[in-house]
Amino acid sequence: MTRSLTALTLLALLPACDLVASPTPLGPGDEATDSGCEETVVVLAGVDAASALGFTAADVLAVVEGTHAGPIAWSAGLNDGPATVEFGPESGEGQLTVGIAYQGGEVRHIISKPKPSGGDGLDDGGGFAAICNDRLEVDVVVDLDTAGGAFAESFTAPLRATTRGIGIVRHELALADFQGSFAATKVEPANAELGAIALEIGVSGEGLFGGASTMVTIEDGDVVGAGFVDIARWPSATSPCESWEAPVGLGAAVAGFSADDALALVAKAPALALTWQGGAPTDMTLALTPGAVACATLEGDAIGSLRIPSEAAVSTADGRWNGSFAVEVAATPAADGTLASVRVFIQAAYVSTVPAADFEAAFGIADVDLTGYDEGALDFSGEFLPAGDAATATGQVTVLGVKLHMCGNEPGGGCEGNTYDELDMATWSSQ
Repeated sequence: MTRSLTALTLLALLPACDLVASPTPLGPGDEATDSGCEETVVVLAGVDAASALGFTAADVLAVVEGTHAGPIAWSAGLNDGPATVEFGPESGEGQLTVGIAYQGGEVRHIISKPKPSGGDGLDDGGGFAAICNDRLEVDVVVDLDTAGGAFAESFTAPLRATTRGIGIVRHELALADFQGSFAATKVEPANAELGAIALEIGVSGEGLFGGASTMVTIEDGDVVGAGFVDIARWPSATSPCESWEAPVGLGAAVAGFSADDALALVAKAPALALTWQGGAPTDMTLALTPGAVACATLEGDAIGSLRIPSEAAVSTADGRWNGSFAVEVAATPAADGTLASVRVFIQAAYVSTVPAADFEAAFGIADVDLTGYDEGALDFSGEFLPAGDAATATGQVTVLGVKLHMCGNEPGGGCEGNTYDELDMATWSSQ
């Protein structure tokens, strides 16, 4: 996947090693041998043929084929660390147009399984567990153009789909093979080299997503430093979705449900009650306001899951809590693709701290004594489960006081981590 990084400092110098090549296109019955996955190809009868994945190639092509246009955000390259890399001629915000055409050819169901690992769960090459997902593939012709002429490319590559209505093309081009005017305008130091440009072109019902990146390496004798460089992102550099996700509309059903269905489940829960430690229950309301898009997971064990960046508004009848704050809403499918659960939580609660004086304004909880603390944080989470025509809900809240411990500048002097104290806790549930 394209790395969604605006700048990445080179990794520490490591012993030189061979990079894993991109997988070679497979033929019927072939098995991949150059990754952590064993992949077998089953050729289907055509684009309308049913697959074990629950969707057809026609389902994907109905969304992906055609001409798609949208914004592109060019990165500034790499300007910190041991290497400097810049690209041109385009910069800032621009316009991207992508044409995708299926012109016939085999429809492949790729069955992908991790290679045997000797029981340690690691692949034989890089020491990390391989991500192996079954998928459908068809070869398509791709035309890739930008308004300023940097990209003016045409190539044939596999269109891959792990879930319905979303397709991705991943393709590599050497700098010398670009037909447009795209070029590396600055690469320093002299022993720095750029690899092939990795293009990721995704299409969902919301339009284009993906990006372009490359790797820069610096060799010095028998050691090499390497790092990824982001070149461009589309539709923008501030997309709420991660590199393993696709932006989809709130009403788009990816597995067997949409973000709207997940939010409706939360709304179906009966009245909620919250109980602080040592206190009596008080009525609680929770209202969610989603962002413009949901993010669908395309890889790993949670394909079809939806993540919905949202704003939560919470109030309690006792008047202590009345605030709104950013949350993630995660909707998970059951084995049959139906909605299994919806979780609501503050992402990275122990990192999302605020100055102590701003805690009540940030989260809306009164009567929190943060005297002696530098910052405060709120750990908020809950889960909603279907229950007939309604839902059940359970959750918890923890108020944290944070003491910051600055690291010294003396080499080898050590660094004491921040201190997190639990100042108050509560549970909440449907009544």
